[in-house]
Amino acid sequence: MAEFRVAYRALAGVALATAVAAVTIIPWRGTEGAVSVALAGAVVFGNLLVAASLSALAGRFSPHAAMLISMPSFAIRMAVIVALLTLLRNRPFIDAPAFAAAFAAAVVLVTALEAYSWKRTPWLVLTFGSRTKETS
Repeated sequence: MAEFRVAYRALAGVALATAVAAVTIIPWRGTEGAVSVALAGAVVFGNLLVAASLSALAGRFSPHAAMLISMPSFAIRMAVIVALLTLLRNRPFIDAPAFAAAFAAAVVLVTALEAYSWKRTPWLVLTFGSRTKETS
């Protein structure tokens, strides 16, 4: 399942970073900060896991199905995320600044790690590898 080849580093990276950040933030923001960081990381992790799973499942039916499912999948996943964020808003166990910072950092980390994985995907290296050598 090629989708998980691309998503693996991002899944592992966000899981590890979330665990480290949740433990590290305790002295400054307390348990609410740790819970907030953990929940923010879980939302980003879950979104990535569902995206890769749906793409892999669609790819089993047809080589073009993954492309066809991507936009509806994105819309549904974003609606679920907005619903989760609305549900978590103004809860006493959520430290809003810690949650927002952790959520943003997790999204940036996932995007960077996925881009790195995409760059190392063989067809991308074969297609674009010679161009990068010529322009450098």
